[in-house]
Amino acid sequence: VMAFYHLLKNAQEAGPEGAIRVVFSAQADQVQVRFEDEGTGIPPHLQATLFEPFVTSKAGQRGLGLTLARHYVELHGGTVEAEDRTPPPGSVFTVTLPVQQRAGHGPPRLADG
Repeated sequence: VMAFYHLLKNAQEAGPEGAIRVVFSAQADQVQVRFEDEGTGIPPHLQATLFEPFVTSKAGQRGLGLTLARHYVELHGGTVEAEDRTPPPGSVFTVTLPVQQRAGHGPPRLADG
């Protein structure tokens, strides 16, 4: 939940006047959640270090939100990837989480969760 909070907050800050789209998809062994914003995209000089602590292009921000989002996702065995939106403008952050099948009855659940 906190990872999603940080990704949504980042999307809102990147494009406060634009829409934020959240797209869920599921397969047998993983769930993907895409956060798409209509901001300015990822500055080229930050692409390699985007998830590092204290990296930000936003004035007055600490640059910890994406670091924390990645940390929380990785605690559950997942990954976070970032790219510019096609077509521009905007960014897309994709969270991929493994799904662990439960023995017997009941729906699948996120691994380690």
